Amino acid sequence: MSVSRFCRVTSQLLGRFRQVAAALACLIPVVSNAVATPCSSSNVTIARISAPTFYIDTRSPGLYGTYIEYKLTNTGASDIADLWVKLEGFSGTLMSLGTHEDGISHVGRLQPGAANSKYVYFYLKGIDPGNGAMPTQSHNVALYTAKPSLGSFFCADTFSYTEIVDTIDANANKVTSVSFSPNPPELGGSLTITVLGDTGTVGGDGIIAMSPAVLSS
Repeated sequence: MSVSRFCRVTSQLLGRFRQVAAALACLIPVVSNAVATPCSSSNVTIARISAPTFYIDTRSPGLYGTYIEYKLTNTGASDIADLWVKLEGFSGTLMSLGTHEDGISHVGRLQPGAANSKYVYFYLKGIDPGNGAMPTQSHNVALYTAKPSLGSFFCADTFSYTEIVDTIDANANKVTSVSFSPNPPELGGSLTITVLGDTGTVGGDGIIAMSPAVLSS
């Protein structure tokens, strides 16, 4: 067979292959993880422990980040051998993962019972929504039974924020001391940081939201 004839035959086969692949793709439904398997039906509960309102401070230097916390509880009868958590499916344009946050946390084994609950933390950043009604900002807390890049999806729940609030400028809110132990810290060891301060009078909805980091990057 000549080179030109071979090329024409190969081109025809590739064209037919693409047609078949396209037809198969049309038959495969695309299903959202959160809709497909909610964690309430998979013997796992996910509870948001951090504040339901996302706080920022637009005054210089600009504090637009905060850590959020979720509690995972295995309500079934068997261990989940190797659990991973990924924040994904962000909707809206006002909230996203922090600059150096990959949105993945490796929990490991999750045993049954509330006493064996595990906690995960992620760093998010927000944008001042300005005046007017803020559109709801949502994301999925998705659980995987192996590294998420391997596609081992288990279940997911959706969480939302309806407010991004600029904090008030009050001199009564201040830090009075910061200490850490051990001093000096050891490479690879644990470090406990203790921050003391005063809040003044807590008004509004009575929420005090604290985060160990608040810069957006």
